[in-house]
Amino acid sequence: MRVWLIIIRLAAFLLLFSIVGCVLALTFGTTLVPADGILGYAHYPTGRVFGNLYLLDLARQVNVRIAVGISNYAPLAWSRDGTQLAFADTDGEDLELYVLDLTQQRPDGRQGRALTNNDEQDAFPAWSPDGSQIVFQAFRNGRSDLYVLNVDDGQERAVVSDQDYEYAPAWSPDGKFIAFASIPPERGYGLYVLSLDTLRIQYIADLPGASLMAWSPDSTQFVFAPTSRAGLYHVDIGSQQVTPLSTDLHSDEGNGFAVWSPDGTRIALVSDHEGGSWIYILNADGSDVRRVTSGEGYSASPAWFP
Repeated sequence: MRVWLIIIRLAAFLLLFSIVGCVLALTFGTTLVPADGILGYAHYPTGRVFGNLYLLDLARQVNVRIAVGISNYAPLAWSRDGTQLAFADTDGEDLELYVLDLTQQRPDGRQGRALTNNDEQDAFPAWSPDGSQIVFQAFRNGRSDLYVLNVDDGQERAVVSDQDYEYAPAWSPDGKFIAFASIPPERGYGLYVLSLDTLRIQYIADLPGASLMAWSPDSTQFVFAPTSRAGLYHVDIGSQQVTPLSTDLHSDEGNGFAVWSPDGTRIALVSDHEGGSWIYILNADGSDVRRVTSGEGYSASPAWFP
């Protein structure tokens, strides 16, 4: 039975990354699945327009490059299984959405498949849990609204278009909701949730400025980091209570959005509070902060697997 479990884990790992060097590096230890999971992230060398994607085995500190030529228009959106990357990039004078298959041999972000093609600005993509759809911020007719498109055929539809300005959408892990930030003129910055069953929009909390948020794995909580560098916050959806987790850690402009570990016990965040733009990990209650990346340039867009 143990032999079959090992074979299944190895097959899943090979399917996910399709990079022999990565598999060899990450399996250098007593188990095939790293104890702390794998952190995917982008790194952009100083002065470079394009960066690279890496996988980091947190337990063993093994770092493996898996893709090159990744645009620095943040944030990047990893699919839930880590096999695809969605991002915005320039196409003439506008931004379009692209998707990159990370299972291909030596993937190049500049060869990503175009998902949108228009004269408007499309940004902030976020995947549905099953990887079939992407929600994004779309500028249409002078407005910023939220659209959902099918990854296979590119068909798109508006899902939120009755507020003043919507941005930074995030699909809940259970697939039932889309969270987003908005700026209604009567409230200022706020966090909202759209129910995909009822299409009703619920106000959750005020935000201290423009913010990027992330769902907890159980779809009951958020963390968000304002781009004004006002710290890191936790929001409970049920009580709508906002709790500061750290005033020292703060977002590094658009690259600083936080993500949860798969078990919901920890959070990863890009911060520049120590001078460099690096990824930090802390417990979900804000304790035990440690840095896991280093070097010149800046890190961005962390994603935790499995």
